[in-house]
Amino acid sequence: MKPYKMFSGSATEYTNLHNRIRGRIGKPKQCYLCKDKKCKFDLANLTQKYTEELSDWAYMCRSCHRRWDSPKYHWKSEVWYKFCIKCKEIKIVNEFYKKNSKVVLNSGTVYQMVDYTELCIQCSKEWSKIQYRERLAKIGLVPLHTYKKG
Repeated sequence: MKPYKMFSGSATEYTNLHNRIRGRIGKPKQCYLCKDKKCKFDLANLTQKYTEELSDWAYMCRSCHRRWDSPKYHWKSEVWYKFCIKCKEIKIVNEFYKKNSKVVLNSGTVYQMVDYTELCIQCSKEWSKIQYRERLAKIGLVPLHTYKKG
């Protein structure tokens, strides 16, 4: 099993690399991105090149680390941004609804994390209106052709 999609070595090499870097960097004081001090920290590779350069590594809280590795999120000017799959725009995460998600690791450990919906708030509201109108039309309360999809 490959430990991470961007890492070309084996699971043992991946673990050994992380252990070597941990030994050289030391214990974390805060998350590299959000500056949270009271959380569990992951050692994250910043460039996904997995070199032995210490500047290529940082400790992040699990939430920031997960977003850092995701193509849906972008970190810019101390703020998280996310890609809306409907309008195809990158927007600040405050423009998305929050949702709780569970992440289960290979070890069986379950983490509850705050995530954001795939659609921004504006697209979510538009989609909800369309869905509501189509549901009414199915039961014969509103003619479907009187509304524009948009």
